[in-house]
Amino acid sequence: MSDERRIAIIFNPTANSEKAAQVLNQLSRIVNRRATIFETQSIGDALPLTLEAIRSGYSTIVAAGGDGTLNEVINGIPFSMLERGAIQVGVLPLGTMNVFAHEIRIPARLDEAWSIILQNKIRHIDLPRLDHRRFIQLAGIGFDAQVVQLTTWESKRQLGPLSYILSAAQALSRPTPRFVITADGVGSIEATLALVGNGKHYGGPFKVFPEADHTDGLLDVCVFTQMSAFDALRYLQAVIMGTHTRLHDVHYFKTQSVVVTSSHRIPTEVDGELLGSTPCTISLDHIRLPVLVP
Repeated sequence: MSDERRIAIIFNPTANSEKAAQVLNQLSRIVNRRATIFETQSIGDALPLTLEAIRSGYSTIVAAGGDGTLNEVINGIPFSMLERGAIQVGVLPLGTMNVFAHEIRIPARLDEAWSIILQNKIRHIDLPRLDHRRFIQLAGIGFDAQVVQLTTWESKRQLGPLSYILSAAQALSRPTPRFVITADGVGSIEATLALVGNGKHYGGPFKVFPEADHTDGLLDVCVFTQMSAFDALRYLQAVIMGTHTRLHDVHYFKTQSVVVTSSHRIPTEVDGELLGSTPCTISLDHIRLPVLVP
């Protein structure tokens, strides 16, 4: 694609709400009329704004926010446009958590991240979905989604990543959600937490999926079967050390799809945003997403 491509930036000011006006001014200065900025007003706006931008002729859509903003952007792209390869996606990491940006090594500095958009280097990555909802980095079922459910927008704004730690402590005081995850080759596993990855990282620096590859046509699944406070600390230590996949009560495998069932509804999340509840199916689309990378 030539340098004349039309670029739309979907900017989420609430992703960096304390200094949103300052960030917008900085973004406008760096972009310098090379792109049109569409500003969201509330959660959910990035999806229809993406569709509006595409219908207006923009072929490069840049998510300027966190993982949640990026998730809305990829879900706002019509399937037909992806099939034709008519759209490409970029990332400006401005959110509380920017796991996908970290995964593909997008710099935290806004000017450096913008330079990657201008370089126009594309990688086609796998595009998984939880039921109807696409995701780009991670889906979580059980304890993980329970933590997301307990983490309010206000606490994220005030405390940043610490808000998730406080919510995790709160979730550990509640009854442990249990469900069954089933996949070809591994059968059925009873679990308290299942993480399905499209990349290596979870929660920032943690390599929960050490064998993951965005382009291998497979989902990486990490299933934890216990979740007391002791178990949570034991799992966390093992993840930090990179030894969690060797634990007897952790199952790690690759697959093209998984099915989750439960006796009662268990929360689910994608890319750090609460989605719905079980039962659910996680699978891969047959098309890939063109992403601007370093």
